[in-house]
Amino acid sequence: MSMAGPDRHDSDERETAFDNRWVLDVGGRVYGPYTGHALKEYKDQGRLAPHSIVARTGRPAGEEEWVRAADDPVLGSLFEDLDSVPVPTAPAHGGGEDSSDSRANTAPESFNLVVVTDSGSRRGWGALESAILSLGPTYKLAANIWIVRARVGAAEANARLAPHVGASTRLFVVDATTDRAAWSNMDPKSEDKIARVWKHPD
Repeated sequence: MSMAGPDRHDSDERETAFDNRWVLDVGGRVYGPYTGHALKEYKDQGRLAPHSIVARTGRPAGEEEWVRAADDPVLGSLFEDLDSVPVPTAPAHGGGEDSSDSRANTAPESFNLVVVTDSGSRRGWGALESAILSLGPTYKLAANIWIVRARVGAAEANARLAPHVGASTRLFVVDATTDRAAWSNMDPKSEDKIARVWKHPD
């Protein structure tokens, strides 16, 4: 006789909730709708951040309830780990209860990042530069390009920096150590082009 425990039931309910659809507000333009499953992939790719503005579909136009993705009752579960994980001072993975290959399960202790923003708007860059400096040793290569030796990878760095740029200022973070990239405030057309051009090993 098999029994489905409460964890399985909760997981099934969460998966069903992700069948709903949301729209995204990027720099005042609305994109979508996207299912929660698609947005989970976007989050993994660094395309959906805790501060991304979303609204669940199903309401008349103009009556949507816009919230930060982290504050949405369903999508917020995608970001629960970000609040509880401090900046690592040791490898972020591996060393757990069962790690047969520590090299495969261990993340680098630091990451070589390149941070690029639009060069047009520089208002409020003091907060952005402070946030970049907080990631680790930094060198400003150009007015809108920084190289950083950070304790976090591209997705986490993007999540930390994006709140410090305007809604219409594009942000692109490259992790040269693991061959990853993450970005904010790109329209879907640009995101699709990036996804076609930027390839990384699986």
